[in-house]
Amino acid sequence: MSRFTPTTTIALTDADDTITMRTGLTYGQRADYADALMQIEGEYVTTYRRQLLMLEATIEDWSGPSFDAMPITRTSIAALDPRDPLVQRAVAHAEAVIYPKAAPLTGDTSSTPSATPTSSIGDGTAS
Repeated sequence: MSRFTPTTTIALTDADDTITMRTGLTYGQRADYADALMQIEGEYVTTYRRQLLMLEATIEDWSGPSFDAMPITRTSIAALDPRDPLVQRAVAHAEAVIYPKAAPLTGDTSSTPSATPTSSIGDGTAS
């Protein structure tokens, strides 16, 4: 099993169009997303601004007649209709990729001794 983020994609489709999206982000891609979000930190960050950044981070490709052969750019992603069902599905997928539900730690300590939280009772022994 690789410790690197898989470079797989998923195709979201409707009748004639497809949006191909990443199924995971590397640390570098997550850092790029976080940096873009922080660049607007002093401003009120709207849901739409956050969603736009998420789409920029996760859209890999698109095809179909409704995309009018537009290249994938920040401007063309910003021009997408937020009411369109395919775009709404893309936003939902992007959010799931960027903000995955973290699995809680279990009692498995096979990989590192610090996987299970402990507290000290003051004499150097764990309680």
